[in-house]
Amino acid sequence: MSRALRFGAMRVLVAVAGAQGCQVDLNLGAVNAPDAASDIPGDAVSDRVEVPDACMPVRSGSFTVSLAELAAANADCSLTRATLSRGYSIACLSAAHRICVARGCCSAGFGLNEAWNDATITCLVGDNAAVRATDYAALSAFDAACDGRVERFGPACNRAITRFCERESPGSAGFGPVEADGGRVSVVCVPPASVERYETTYAALTAAHPDCDGVFEHSGQCNAAIHRFCMVRLQRSGFGPIDDDGGRLTVACVRP
Repeated sequence: MSRALRFGAMRVLVAVAGAQGCQVDLNLGAVNAPDAASDIPGDAVSDRVEVPDACMPVRSGSFTVSLAELAAANADCSLTRATLSRGYSIACLSAAHRICVARGCCSAGFGLNEAWNDATITCLVGDNAAVRATDYAALSAFDAACDGRVERFGPACNRAITRFCERESPGSAGFGPVEADGGRVSVVCVPPASVERYETTYAALTAAHPDCDGVFEHSGQCNAAIHRFCMVRLQRSGFGPIDDDGGRLTVACVRP
């Protein structure tokens, strides 16, 4: 497979191993020159990744979906341009996940990676993700704040879910909940072969999105920043932070 990258007016084809027989057109839009003060090699201001066949031999694919499609998948994810900030929620993560599973061959999904007139979500193919049933009581053993009362979705649960996944498979990463019913939840574990971890800081992520500055760090703006951060590293997309150690963050990028 080849990947089309556009840097300014230049369009570059990059070969991707392990994905023969399909074409992914990745348009990063205008990509600025690297900032010497940042560990992000340029600022991806827009993206479109279209994977026409969900059953292709790749680990993941990103798709553009309408706000109406999100609402149809989960009525609690009913967004307009004026309410996009509400897209950082269990309901919208659930909507992205359900849309991915409904495509066929995709076992899980996450988002919203980007949202404006429409939204970008990322789907994981086959055994590149595993949905696990658990509950907040179990997750709180990994981070006490992820107990369904103090927090149901957010930074503590990001940490708890990843640690839950690591118990089963060291080196894996996790996100969710993608479904929640009272205290019962479904979370997604991404195995080590399908995910790459990176350490970074909020100061660095602001190069990808200026509003991901650590003040409202767990937000749709940081979803976009992490998505762009991963894309410029030639990964498909990303989620997190899955850990925060004194300002040093760990984000998870899913491999193409």
